Amino acid sequence: MIDKYQKLSVFHFSSEIKKRHGKKHLKCIIFGNFGAMNLGDEAILAGQIQELHKIPNLTITVVGRYPKEVQRIHKVTALSLYSLYKVRREVKKSDFVIVGGGGIINKVERSLIGFFYQIYMLGVFFLLPRMYKKKIYVLGIGIYSNANRIIVNMVLPFLRAATLLTVRDFHSQTFLKKKNVHAALYQDNSFLMDLATKQDILKDAYFQKHYRPERMNIGISLVKPDAKKDEKRLSKEILSFIGEYYQKADFWFYATDYNPEYFNDAKVGKQLYDELKKQYTSEIVFHLVPMTLSPQRYFASFKLMQFVIAMRFHAAVFAYRNDVPFAGISYDKKCTSFIESVGKTALQLKTLTWEQINKNVL
Repeated sequence: MIDKYQKLSVFHFSSEIKKRHGKKHLKCIIFGNFGAMNLGDEAILAGQIQELHKIPNLTITVVGRYPKEVQRIHKVTALSLYSLYKVRREVKKSDFVIVGGGGIINKVERSLIGFFYQIYMLGVFFLLPRMYKKKIYVLGIGIYSNANRIIVNMVLPFLRAATLLTVRDFHSQTFLKKKNVHAALYQDNSFLMDLATKQDILKDAYFQKHYRPERMNIGISLVKPDAKKDEKRLSKEILSFIGEYYQKADFWFYATDYNPEYFNDAKVGKQLYDELKKQYTSEIVFHLVPMTLSPQRYFASFKLMQFVIAMRFHAAVFAYRNDVPFAGISYDKKCTSFIESVGKTALQLKTLTWEQINKNVL
């Protein structure tokens, strides 16, 4: 299979924005799934902020679900998505709005609460700026055929009216083209974020204490599957894979989503470790990489791995970016789209075996 992704450019959008806005002092507001305790989304935001810093005298405000988390990670002004009065006031004062990136419109949301949340999100992200006639730059989004049809039909007119629209994967571009929406295709906006060097990571106190270069080091990033049958199969095959390597390898679990409102990746990692302790009497070296690391350092630590088992979208992205071999396990169309675009086979949960994982990383 051919790596088509390497032919894509990274969109350095700051120059495009500077062309369209001549004021000396600009105000920007960024909407997205930020501060929601997902380090992949925070990598996207970090890249966008880094790019926006190329514009002199620009004031940035980020709107997200947990503004304190945004402030902690990115050191920028942040507002709660649910503080509608404050958000409206900031939109009114802003010169332009950025929406994205990431998979804002993707998986079908089955609960009514989730459905109405998406409607609210569309109203705040798109309708509110339109009311104040703001230029809207929709950058690096993913939109997929398994999204709720009502939500898709609601967002399409806003995407057509956007000042600029870019997507991050081939599936999204093809999907929108069928809906008569033109979108330019670039690499994920997380590619805008500079990564720490391997030398810097090795100076980090956590890795100085735990990293052993004489051993194999294997990264693992997993998501709890929706179906119980898939969850059991995933657990069984990952345990079998670890069983083949544990005597010569240390394992590093990357819980890129650590939101406490649901069964997050950190809980998946703990559950996996508990099962390992039951099955193997010998000591297994299993680290949970600290989620408090900045996105720049968290994903740069992939450079210490011989290979990565990547189920999370951005685990696959950063394994690829760091030129680390990886096995991509798909739980969603966004994962399949990226994994196949880099010339690899997207391993499917229903047919997954540890031998497939082994074959894909060797």
